[in-house]
Amino acid sequence: MAMHRACRPGFALIGLLVVIAIILILALISIQGVGEGLGGDKSEPTGKKMDNLMQKAYGLTPCDRRRNALAGEIRTFHTREKRYPKTLRELGWLHGIPTKCPESGEAFDYDPQTGAVSCRHCQSKARKQQ
Repeated sequence: MAMHRACRPGFALIGLLVVIAIILILALISIQGVGEGLGGDKSEPTGKKMDNLMQKAYGLTPCDRRRNALAGEIRTFHTREKRYPKTLRELGWLHGIPTKCPESGEAFDYDPQTGAVSCRHCQSKARKQQ
């Protein structure tokens, strides 16, 4: 008489071990990536590192990004009210956007006729570089 092997549905032990190994490898890779993103390189603060990356990638300084955010708020105000705000304070709470240059601490210049926001500090710095 020949003995028949019972067929049971489910994973074989080897298959289960392979799946566990793949999950562990993926977890290690993702944990390592997150650790590097959170400050694996301690030579400079994470915020400063992000500023440097943004400046390299898009040519934008922290001042440029802040002025662009203000310009967006001014456009929204203009669309809603059909006029430019008389002052930056008229924008209201500004969604937490400061109205000063992050590099010099000086208040931005604002033209209520055109809605343009500029920075004396960054303009003079650009002229010196030319």
